[in-house]
Amino acid sequence: MTKIKIALIILCVLAIVPGVSAQSLEMYERDPYTYRQQLIDSLIQNMVKVDGGAFMLGVPIEDKEAFDWEKPAKEHIVNDFYICRYEVTQALWEMVVGVNPACFKIASHPIESVSYYDCLFFISCLNKLTHNKYNFRLPTEQEWEYAARGGKFSQCYKFSGSDDLNEIAVYCKNANGMPDEVGTKKPNELGLYDMTGNVWEWTSSYWTSDYNSDEDRSSFVTRGGSWINDEGTSRVTYRSYVIPQFKDYYLGLRLVCDNI
Repeated sequence: MTKIKIALIILCVLAIVPGVSAQSLEMYERDPYTYRQQLIDSLIQNMVKVDGGAFMLGVPIEDKEAFDWEKPAKEHIVNDFYICRYEVTQALWEMVVGVNPACFKIASHPIESVSYYDCLFFISCLNKLTHNKYNFRLPTEQEWEYAARGGKFSQCYKFSGSDDLNEIAVYCKNANGMPDEVGTKKPNELGLYDMTGNVWEWTSSYWTSDYNSDEDRSSFVTRGGSWINDEGTSRVTYRSYVIPQFKDYYLGLRLVCDNI
């Protein structure tokens, strides 16, 4: 099949699928292959290596500010991995899957309104596009908190990258009624943006009611808080959970992989 035929097929599919912007259609029409490769190249370039190590997950049991499900603190060892500097954008999602399910449709904003199963489908499609070279996936809860804390460069901040929430997060007191463009706030110690705020991020870990409890395999952990959350639910240790079918305008994802 010629490149011209493939490009026409892509355009025909996009034209009948709801949620695809006219701007994206124009980009595909000019050069669909270059546009796709530019997005993939940008993703690869923004994968940050996190050197593994031991850290204390959660907070001590005597911490009065934290909730029971953030306790007790337990040592975990994390292997080396790579994590994306930014949350997955609507532009990347749309290019990979062909639709944009976001409530607030702006290409440079994080994808939201996606379920756990939607994320798995997106990642599967992305891995096929990259010929399974990188094996992108969702982070585990342990990987997520280790990276949010800054890994080996951690300064033990309350939030990811600062004790000043306004400095590093899009949250309920500074959001303009929606998530913001990714990367507009100060990054954390690893150079990661929006680990606190903007949109909640799916992990691949099952929920536990505390760090001593058995897994609840009906729900998955989400992390990071969002544009609708306040200080109390934005701490780097705060955790929440939802069933895998759940989706809403404050829930997205961030990619990790083991090799680049």
